[in-house]
Amino acid sequence: MKVSYEQFLEVYKNRESLGLKTTKSMIERLCIPPASFNNYKNRYLASEDGYNSQEWLDDNTQKVDAALMKACEKGSPQALQTFYKLNQRLIDRKEESVKVEFTIRDRQELTAGIINGLREEARVTGVCSVCGKSEILCNELLLPAKSKYSESGTVETVEVSA
Repeated sequence: MKVSYEQFLEVYKNRESLGLKTTKSMIERLCIPPASFNNYKNRYLASEDGYNSQEWLDDNTQKVDAALMKACEKGSPQALQTFYKLNQRLIDRKEESVKVEFTIRDRQELTAGIINGLREEARVTGVCSVCGKSEILCNELLLPAKSKYSESGTVETVEVSA
């Protein structure tokens, strides 16, 4: 006996009230091969009135998961992000930027600290960590610099003694 698409729709749409909870039970009720059932079902799901994304997802979860895992194995960043989101292992973090303002005095103290640190490192190792020359050849370049700052705190000129 050949089942028409309309007969299939009647059974499929009323499957819960008919007590048909599984695909196997619907196939047995309609007396059709599984391939015909799948063709009718896909046709129904593709139609506007029959489209049900949750049902499609339920029916295709294994295929989708397999495709996702395959993409993850290939190193796809989007697939990996999707995988971690689905498994609730990805935490979205928001970046915050912090603006730090220095006074002219702060800058002078930092500069002096850097110069003193470079001098100490050169004294201990015997080599300038900036240029790699011996401390004796580079010592004059480690003299304090004189800088002029604008009111906004930016450096206008730098004078280094030779």
